[in-house]
This record gives sequence, structure tokens and C-alpha cells, in this order.
Amino acid sequence: MMNPFPQGTGVLIKIHFETEFLELHATVAYLEPKLGMGLTFNDMPYFTGILTKWLAKALYSMFV
Repeated sequence: MMNPFPQGTGVLIKIHFETEFLELHATVAYLEPKLGMGLTFNDMPYFTGILTKWLAKALYSMFV
């Protein structure tokens, strides 16, 4: 990301995959100018199961 948001900025991350989606609130924890930023996710209880399923599917596809 060429112009990362300032540290402390609140962001909303939305990811859609097939028929499901994630919507997560995060805060910019640190930034690296012209490279990107690190995020701290604030709360994601509903989406934990979806994220776990997506990660398991991605890992499975790496080894099959």
C-alpha cells in the first residue's frame, strides 16, 4: 500500500469468498511508509468460524 493510513486509524475490512463474507473492524497498529500497515483486529466472534474454515481449506489445498 503506497499510502498506509496513520497509526490509530479505524478501518473496516470486508472479504467475500464464494457465498460467505467476513466483515472485521480493525485499528492500524503500525505502518511502513510505501509498504503497508499492520492491523489489530478488535472483535470478531461471529466471523471466527468462517475464517477458520477458509484457512483450513487453504491449507488443505496446499498439501493435496
